[in-house]
Amino acid sequence: MTAGELTPQTDGSDPVGADPAGDDRPDEDRLDEDQFDDNPFDPLDPPHVHDPSAPYDPNARVPLPGRTGRPLVPRWCGVVLIGLGLLTLPWIARLAVSLPNRVQTDHYAFSWAGFDVLLAALLLWTGWRAVRNREDIGVAAAVTAGLLVVDAWFDVTSASSTGMFLIALAMALFVELPLAGFCLWLAGRAESARRRRAARLVAMVGRLWQARSRPLRR
Repeated sequence: MTAGELTPQTDGSDPVGADPAGDDRPDEDRLDEDQFDDNPFDPLDPPHVHDPSAPYDPNARVPLPGRTGRPLVPRWCGVVLIGLGLLTLPWIARLAVSLPNRVQTDHYAFSWAGFDVLLAALLLWTGWRAVRNREDIGVAAAVTAGLLVVDAWFDVTSASSTGMFLIALAMALFVELPLAGFCLWLAGRAESARRRRAARLVAMVGRLWQARSRPLRR
């Protein structure tokens, strides 16, 4: 069969790629969560692979990516982390009663300068990834948010005088914590955009498979 032998369908059926509901808006505008199936989906699982010989179903639901039957990481990783978290509880109690309230260190300035260098580097990295519209902006923003919270905590709790405490508290409330919240918002927005792109890709592949399964008419 040559390309010239193919003629458009005239029996009222939908052309390849057309929307059965008659909505001529772009596909990107019509994609929403209602199009996706909540059932676990694993692209490597044979029962979920589309059969090209199967009849075309315009109402077929496309499985949503990210809800796979296989775990993202081995289960023992979570068990180990939970166990380590529980083991830190008695250690925290011991430190709370044994550490002195006042201590002198020979590297206090160096430790804080190094911490601030790391924080500045993370802010620059996050900003650069945002400007370049990179997908790893979510990771960078989440790490930066965590470090900002740590910075606010130790600035406030390690203040050596009432004046320094008030300055550190003001910086935490009006600079560091709001900036951490902004970074978390960036991370959440980046993750949502990534999942939407993945969902569109799965929907597009599903439509291509369905179009491929339609019988060609002479």
